[in-house]
Amino acid sequence: MRKSKAQTGVVLSSMVKDVDVAVFGVIQDVQAKRFQGGIRELGLKENGVRIVRDERNRDLIPDPVYARVQALGDSVAQGWIAVPRQ
Repeated sequence: MRKSKAQTGVVLSSMVKDVDVAVFGVIQDVQAKRFQGGIRELGLKENGVRIVRDERNRDLIPDPVYARVQALGDSVAQGWIAVPRQ
């Protein structure tokens, strides 16, 4: 979600952490009696994050550009593109 309307036209998009995916996974693990505490990292592969494309930026990001970003994200999720951790 854009934090400031003052940034309109500057920030094309942002990302969303889909916390519901993490919570649902924990609930499933608890129900299956396999829950283990600790840190869980959910990225593109696990559907833990995604790019925002909504009514506020749809006209700023052409369809071919958005499709390319999605394709690159898919390549990261598949492990075909390595992303530095630092």
